[in-house]
Amino acid sequence: MKASLTWASASGALLLAFPVYAQGPGATELPPITVLPPLPISPPESPTPLPLPLPLPLPLSPPPSPPPAPMTSASRPAPAFEESIELRLDGGATYRNLFGIPMSMGTVEMGVGAHVSQHLAVYMAFQLDVGQTATGLAARAYTLAPSVEWVADRFRLGTGVELLWFDLIRASNGSALGQGGLGLHLGVSVDVLTLRRVTAFVGVRGQLDVLLGPEEASCLESVTGIGGLRF
Repeated sequence: MKASLTWASASGALLLAFPVYAQGPGATELPPITVLPPLPISPPESPTPLPLPLPLPLPLSPPPSPPPAPMTSASRPAPAFEESIELRLDGGATYRNLFGIPMSMGTVEMGVGAHVSQHLAVYMAFQLDVGQTATGLAARAYTLAPSVEWVADRFRLGTGVELLWFDLIRASNGSALGQGGLGLHLGVSVDVLTLRRVTAFVGVRGQLDVLLGPEEASCLESVTGIGGLRF
């Protein structure tokens, strides 16, 4: 048996070759069988560790919101306006002057109207005045007066025309001497107390009437202090 050494240039390994011979007549020499040594097995490479994610910062809670400011009359929204029907009852003391003769009279008035917008109201009123002159003559006045009022919160300013019938009672026989007339009135009032739908008010009203007599016209001036209720 014959052995031969072979150098493998590719791997740098020394190879040992053993020739194999055939037995028997006419046998020929077989090519050598090369036995390779086992290749070195390198340990598996450990995987590269992945970088750990950085911890996220904890969310900061927002600072507590301040408590809401208390509602004041300036910040409170105004209630929506609603149209309404109104009834007015008032009375007071009236000073009248006719031909330079002063008269003191008591006044009662009843009016029906409507608050048609936030700043506007309209009325139709009937007024009765009963009193006497400085000389003791009895006097009566009946007035029908439509009016328009401008409304600003608690204040009202009203004006309008009026139809008047004025009577002087004769002391001798008690008969009435009457005259009709036309006039204008102007009044201002202020609400002093409101309970639910009832409002108490005070005010002052001035009237200027022209009495249309059979011969000549005469002027009748009046000033009235009033107080009343509005429903």
